[in-house]
Amino acid sequence: MSFAKLRNDEQLGLGFAVVVHAVLLAALAWQATRPAPFVLPPDRMVVSLAQDVAPVAEAHQISRESQEIPEVSEQVAETPPPPRTPPRTVVNRTAERQQNSRTQQTNQRSAIPEDFLNERQVERSGESSLVPADQIGRRELRSIQNALAEQVAPHWTPPSGADSELLVTILTFDLNEDGSLKGRPQVVSQQGVTDANRAQAGRHAELAIRAVQLAAPFDLPPEYYLAWRRIRTMRMNWDL
Repeated sequence: MSFAKLRNDEQLGLGFAVVVHAVLLAALAWQATRPAPFVLPPDRMVVSLAQDVAPVAEAHQISRESQEIPEVSEQVAETPPPPRTPPRTVVNRTAERQQNSRTQQTNQRSAIPEDFLNERQVERSGESSLVPADQIGRRELRSIQNALAEQVAPHWTPPSGADSELLVTILTFDLNEDGSLKGRPQVVSQQGVTDANRAQAGRHAELAIRAVQLAAPFDLPPEYYLAWRRIRTMRMNWDL
């Protein structure tokens, strides 16, 4: 069937279809030549502890002059005469006074209950087992941060949707000495909120809190409790 045998309306429709297909092919060819958009990779989770690390004190170097042994004088001092033996009465009185002093000290010690001494020793040993936060090195702090992230990650499943990978929920929470939560984690702020993912922001925060609750109690070094007793910021993003 030739094009001339078609009716006017059929010729018009066929021509319109050819024009539309040509425009569509041109648009697809132009889209293929455009470079792919560059998307910045999201930040991984960052954990910030409660205490900052103070500068590590370095021992002072001993000067070379102080290490040198002073020369001994070649002149030998004359041997002093032996002390005179005190009278026997003075020696007896001195020994008696020393014996009385030792007896009084023994009586004072026996007046203190042994249980009280034991309790004080237990309290001091418990206090000394905790390392002050300003004496914890950066290497130990990094190890604590990694341990927190590894224990939370298995329980973290962020919501899916448009621009959901841009959402970041920042939490803060306190921990007891046994690693359990001291209260409910709180949302400090959220980042990466757009018009496309704004409806998912609330769900993102709820799932972040739930992941921390399921991960507790945390297994962390007890001697560093003064450093991890308060987690100031924990960034919860899709790439946790």
